[in-house]
Amino acid sequence: MGLFKQANILIKFFEDVNIEIWTKYIFIASFALVTATYNKTIGEVANDGDLGVLVKDIMQEIELIAKAIKIELPADIVETSFSKANQFPFETKTSFQRDVEAKGRQSEWDLFGGTVIRYAKRFNIPVNSTKNTLDKLLKDL
Repeated sequence: MGLFKQANILIKFFEDVNIEIWTKYIFIASFALVTATYNKTIGEVANDGDLGVLVKDIMQEIELIAKAIKIELPADIVETSFSKANQFPFETKTSFQRDVEAKGRQSEWDLFGGTVIRYAKRFNIPVNSTKNTLDKLLKDL
């Protein structure tokens, strides 16, 4: 780490990087799926009662998967993850949403939806919100 500091490169060290990865994944996967499926910005989704509930449902499904693979996430992970939407300008689109809009560009639907579904199947965890959202997205592509 000393070399990075000497080069003025800001770094963070985490004892368990898996917690950080899954914390980011909960936010990114849920908002990406919903913004792309419903063609709404992060702000629109966060401020829409039904879509906000859908995002939180997907976050809870991912949280259950993380627990199944022994990732110790904070107890308030869903609420803190959802509140991160307020850190973005209202009109922000996810990169996945922009990919879907570009029609034909490589997209991350499998990373954000397929991965959740495969883990859920492995651990017998219901992920109806993720599956239904991904099904709708793929049907509309």
